[in-house]
Amino acid sequence: MSSNQNYVAMQLREKAELFNSRSAVYGDTYKNFGKIMKPLIGEVNLKSEIDFSRFGVLVQIVSKLARYCKNYSRGGHNDSLDDLAVYAMMLKELDAALQSDPRTDPRQMCFDFEEDDEEEHS
Repeated sequence: MSSNQNYVAMQLREKAELFNSRSAVYGDTYKNFGKIMKPLIGEVNLKSEIDFSRFGVLVQIVSKLARYCKNYSRGGHNDSLDDLAVYAMMLKELDAALQSDPRTDPRQMCFDFEEDDEEEHS
């Protein structure tokens, strides 16, 4: 076996160990994500960059919430709660930009709006 093949095999073994250790904490929440998300949001029509950004953060929130719920009977999961707090504020920032909240100037955010998007969300 070449050194490159050894590297790949070693990396795959390490990732299997990582998967097993995370599964011990989170279970198979990834398999239930669709069951959780579909009733919450239904059909989604993502058009603009901000739509995709908001949806991406919402996905993270639901994922962290599912992980917390998996550990609820064991006293919760602090890391997931911390992540939820951060993602909630990130979503609040994006929502404010979408709603043209005067406290948030979307032109100052980390992504560029195209002129069509600015007019669409005004």
